[in-house]
Amino acid sequence: MAKGIRVSDEIYGEIVSESELASRSLNGQAEHWIKIGKAIELSGNFNYQQVKEALSANRSPDKLTVEEQEVFFDEFCESMWNEPSEDVNAFYANLSGPGMDEEGNIIQ
Repeated sequence: MAKGIRVSDEIYGEIVSESELASRSLNGQAEHWIKIGKAIELSGNFNYQQVKEALSANRSPDKLTVEEQEVFFDEFCESMWNEPSEDVNAFYANLSGPGMDEEGNIIQ
């Protein structure tokens, strides 16, 4: 039985464009890319665990393969758009020195 998933507008647009070029259905194109991604993750040249270690600052991105670096930087940039967690907000709130008010202005 088929299941639905949500993707960003950007990814959806890429699926539409590529499916037209490759003469695949939208589902066929998405499945094709998913299978490629899975194969890359399982290959000997790509280790997603190393990417996760770099994302958590336990490994230098310089020690990743070119393919791993591409995934690292994609995920790192995407994470920069996420709202900080309560733990992160609490950490910065407890730092001494200037802080920020509700409007994002630096205060002393």
